[in-house]
Order: sequence, then C-alpha cells, then structure tokens
Amino acid sequence: ADNPYSLTEILSDSYHMLEARAKKKGLSVDLNVDKQMPNQLSGDEVAIKQILTNLLTNAVKYTSQGSITLGVSGLYTDSGEFSLKITVADTGDGIREEDIDKLFVSFSRLDEKKNQNIEGSGLGLPIVKQLVDKMEGEIKVQSVYGKGSLFTVILPQRVVGTAFVGDIREAFRKEAEERVRFRSGFIAPQAKLLAVDDNDMNLMVIQGLLKQTQIQLDMVSGGEEALELCANKKYDLIFMDHMMPGMDGVETMKVLRKEKKGLNYATPVVVLTANAVAGCKDLYLKEGFVDYISKPVDVMKLDRVLRTYLEPSLILEGVVEPETTSGGQEKTEVACAPEEEVMLEVTAEEKKEDSLLHIDRAIGLQYCLDDELYRQVLESYLEQGQEYKEQLLSYYEAKEWHDYAVVAHAIKSSSLSIGAVTLSDLAKEQEFLGKDGNEEEIAKTYDAFYEEFCETLVEIEGMLM
Repeated sequence: ADNPYSLTEILSDSYHMLEARAKKKGLSVDLNVDKQMPNQLSGDEVAIKQILTNLLTNAVKYTSQGSITLGVSGLYTDSGEFSLKITVADTGDGIREEDIDKLFVSFSRLDEKKNQNIEGSGLGLPIVKQLVDKMEGEIKVQSVYGKGSLFTVILPQRVVGTAFVGDIREAFRKEAEERVRFRSGFIAPQAKLLAVDDNDMNLMVIQGLLKQTQIQLDMVSGGEEALELCANKKYDLIFMDHMMPGMDGVETMKVLRKEKKGLNYATPVVVLTANAVAGCKDLYLKEGFVDYISKPVDVMKLDRVLRTYLEPSLILEGVVEPETTSGGQEKTEVACAPEEEVMLEVTAEEKKEDSLLHIDRAIGLQYCLDDELYRQVLESYLEQGQEYKEQLLSYYEAKEWHDYAVVAHAIKSSSLSIGAVTLSDLAKEQEFLGKDGNEEEIAKTYDAFYEEFCETLVEIEGMLM
C-alpha cells in the first residue's frame, strides 16, 4: 500500500492513546520529534499506526515506573531515498540478552516468573516484525535487563509535500481546534446518506456526528434492508459496515453494482470497518468501495470523506452555532496553556474523570464530540455490554472460539469509542486468539479480560447515576 498521509495525525492518535495508558500507571511520556521532519509522506498509514500502537502498548505493559519516550526523525540515503525512523524507549523490566531473539515469536513468554502479573501474550511484537518486513524496513532492539529497552524501526517512505512537522505540540493544538471546528462547519440539508451497520451504538455515533450537517440520514442494520431502501431511493453516499451477520458489506455492495439500471448503481460506497489492517485500503478499493473509515469513527476522517464524495453543490459552507448545555455553557472548547498538553475542556460534571480507573473520558469525547452524545453512547454500551458479557461466558465455557472472537471483535471498537482503552486492547488480543483457536492462551488471559470488562460496565453505571 502506498497512500499519502499526515505524520502529525498519526503521531497525535498514537501519543494520546499512549498518554491514556501511561497515566493509569503513573508513567511520564516524552516526545522527541524532529521539527524538520516532512509532514506529508506516502506509505501504508494503517501499518505504521499498528507498529506504533503495538510498540507503545508493549512499552507501557512492561514498565512499572519511570518514563516512555517516543522519538521520530527522518533519514535520507545517498541515493536521495527517505526513511522514517521511529524509536520507543522505556525504563521498564528490560530483556535478557538470550531472550531478544525470541521477541518476535508469537506467544513466547519471556521471564515468565518476573512478569507473571502482566496481562497479554505478547502478540504485539510478532505483528510489528511482520509489518516491518512487509514494508522492507528493519527493526532493532537494545536492552539492559532490569533497566529498560529501546526499539528502533526504520521504514522506507516517500515524501509528497513540502511542509515540515514543526513544533509537535503546536500541531496537536491545531488538530484539536479542527476537531472542535468540525461541529460548526458545513451543512448539506439536501444530501441523502444511508448508513448500514448491525451495531446500534455505531449507528448512534454516526447519527450524532452528522446531526449538525443536516444531512438526510437513513439507518439500517443489515444488507438485505439496505438493498430494499436502495431499490426505491437514490442516495448521494452510502456508509457500509463490513462484518455483518447474513449478507456482509462486500456482498451487499456487489449486489448494488450488478444492478446497472438501479438507482444506486453508481453511488459511492464507503466501507466501515473495525479491521483496519495493513494494506486494507487497497483490498477494499479492489472490491469496489471508494474509501474506508475505520471504527470507531474519527470525526476528521468523516469530515474529509463527506467533502470528498458528496457533490460540491450539496455542501453549503457556513458557521452553525455550537449547541450549548442546559446551563448555557458551550459543551466543548479548546484550551491550551503554554507548555501544557492539548486537552478538551469539559463541563463541571466531567471533572469526575480523574477518579475513573477504566475509562478515559477525553478519548471518548474525541469520538463523540460532546457530552450529550457521549452519555447516549455510554447508555447504549452498557445495554449491549450485558448481552456481550453473557455471550462471552457462554462461548468460553463451550469452547466455541469463532463466536467468541466475533464478540471480542465487537467489544474492541465499541470500547475504544467510550475511551476504555485497556479493555479495547485486551479485546483485540482475545479476537486474534479466538480466530486462531488458541485455547491454551485464551485460558491464560481470559480472566483478566473478563474482569476488566465487568469492572468497566460497573464504572459506566456509576458515571450514568
């Protein structure tokens, strides 16, 4: 895959996820990003996000005190080619010299006695190695046992723009402003959009994010229902979930494309997926989708997709007054003091955030934009969560690993939507293990996953009181 991307956006996503994880363990986070780095690069954006996420998650997992440092710089070869250099340093447990070669072997347990309280089976590093190899890059590990580790990844990329990253914290601040500005951007009251997803919570989020655009939105939970609507109504854009029971998103889209005289034969279809993996964009384009949006839906990506695929005549630029809370105070505003981290200020009720152990409200608000939608999503998550909890236990006891993986998959993206980062990570691991039918590893990690899920649901009940 070779697609243009913004380095700042990738770093922002990775940094804020890292910060949320590190904060819960009392770890400090440092950034060391070369100001002269080109910001517009071309390569496999999804793979780079996966590499960053897995390296940073691994660093937090094996560091009990101290700090984690993310470094980014660029290297030009003698022939003028450009390489992206990523470093992740930690002050964690370190790795014995004889164990370094085992790092990239799936499910290897290093120094098991010392790390017996650490959840997870080490899926992250083997995946990193596979991705780096696929991109013809290299990965190096330096470690002092008991003192910490340094992972270095070098990936060949193409420079496609002249802008530099500059001051990374200033770039984060501008991005936060843009997220807020999305709430009062364009309107498109004549545009007709169909959203197809079997998860009610996902549809609720899309509905909430599109509310102020005034787009005419229809929502259905399956491919068959979507085809019925499409037979009688012309849409300007269709959002289609990939993994659905019955007719999935790919099958549904192909039926639309077969009907050459159908009202929606040429309507752009964007796939919604929680399976954003390396090379996925190319695969979806080959199937006939025009683009993809990974779940949970990021408002910046949503904004770009709407502006790209809706006819320009449908989009009316203008400022929509931000909604206010019942007390008359704006729900979301940007506040950025010098030398402080970018953060979204929220209403007084949200000050409870500091006492939350399993949920990071700031991350949830990134996906939900305002407190009203966030509360609705929490209520929906809690309702679905009770069903998922029963299903997980049932499938685990019956050793029905395919169905177990399907439930873990659903928990993965919906948990990230509310800011339950740790649970989302654990669910992702269970999904992989379930797909592989790795009964031994599931047995080792299930209790930690299930306990985190139950505690998260209890915390949500407290938040909604």
